[in-house]
Amino acid sequence: MLANLLPLYGVLVLDWPVVALLLLFWLENVVVGAFNVLRILVARLGEFAMLPRKLFLAAFFVVHYGGFATGHLIFILAIFGGDTVTVEGPFPTPATIREIVAEYRLEFPLAALVLSHGVSFFFNFIGEGEYREARIASLMSRPYGRVVILHIVILVGGGVSLALGEPVLALVLLVILKIAVDLAGHRWDHGKLGRGNRGIGTASRRSRRNGP
Repeated sequence: MLANLLPLYGVLVLDWPVVALLLLFWLENVVVGAFNVLRILVARLGEFAMLPRKLFLAAFFVVHYGGFATGHLIFILAIFGGDTVTVEGPFPTPATIREIVAEYRLEFPLAALVLSHGVSFFFNFIGEGEYREARIASLMSRPYGRVVILHIVILVGGGVSLALGEPVLALVLLVILKIAVDLAGHRWDHGKLGRGNRGIGTASRRSRRNGP
């Protein structure tokens, strides 16, 4: 929640346009994908026979999710970039992204979002033991539902803000809407995994009590 409130500072104090806000949200989706690669590699850590499969699926996820993210970046810059963003060639380059990050000082909020997802990874996935029973196939599709819904919300909200001339109130409402959707997705995601782990633990205890 604290990390997600930083874009409000950007809108209210730094006078971010909608393209800066949407680029920050896009960068967060890249962070989500990076931590999901770590989840795939760490899942079922003691089962060494699964390592080749995990490596293959992690590489496949990078290519597939990377293409998905690139498509959304092109869409964001083409629709919302206007005259403020110059893209040379058919695809945005890392230099284009760095220029926008530097121009609107997105480094600190991006670092805060990395820290936020890192805390979730280490405390929920590792600390709560989700990695022990995680299914690799489920991890492959895990980010897509949340990210797709989030993209629809922020793109529609961004379009409304742009159509209204990017008033501050519209951008603030977009940030609040994004926080609400993100929080609901986070709670559902980890709540589902938590219920699954608790169920597994309960079954194990019953098995020990009842014998083979």
